[in-house]
Formats: sequence, structure tokens, C-alpha cells
Amino acid sequence: MEFTDEEQNLIEAIKSRGLDDPETNAKFQEWSLKGEEEAKPDGDIALHIHRALFYRAAGFSEEAWDTLNAVRVRAAHEKPELLTKVEAVMDAIEAGDSREKSIE
Repeated sequence: MEFTDEEQNLIEAIKSRGLDDPETNAKFQEWSLKGEEEAKPDGDIALHIHRALFYRAAGFSEEAWDTLNAVRVRAAHEKPELLTKVEAVMDAIEAGDSREKSIE
């Protein structure tokens, strides 16, 4: 998974200082809102996949898995054509594959 330089810096800050650090938390909230504002009308499922992979990279595996499970349910109901891709990302994570991809 490739992250922007800004995302990579935020991941490192979360890993080193945690989300309890006010500055890191503020940057995380800003990143989260920015992603939601930039999401294409049908791209919010892809946004949540990216967010889950970000959580995983930052060391929040449980949050990543919970996000992916929610996206899988949503894709099954709203975007069945993305369900296989969501499950492939989940399978890659479960197998420990560091090359999992976001949904474009």
C-alpha cells in the first residue's frame, strides 16, 4: 500500500506519539475529514478501504479489521461488484501480505 508523504508522516507520528498526543490527534482528525471531503460520490467504500490500511500501517490492527468488516457488509449491499476486491484485501491482511492494495 502506498501512502502519500503526509500520510506516511502521520503514520510515524501515531506510532511514536500515539493518538493521545494533541498535535497528532489534530492531524489525524484533519486527515480523516479531508479524506471524506475528497471522496468521490461512489468512492467512499474505497476511502474506507484506504483508511483501514492506514490504520493497520499505524499499528491499529483491530480498528483496521473492524473497518474492513463494515466495508465488506456495506459493499455486499451497495456495491456487490466491489465485494470480491474487499475480501481480497482482507485475505491479504489475514495472510500477512504486506503488498495489499487499495481499491481504485
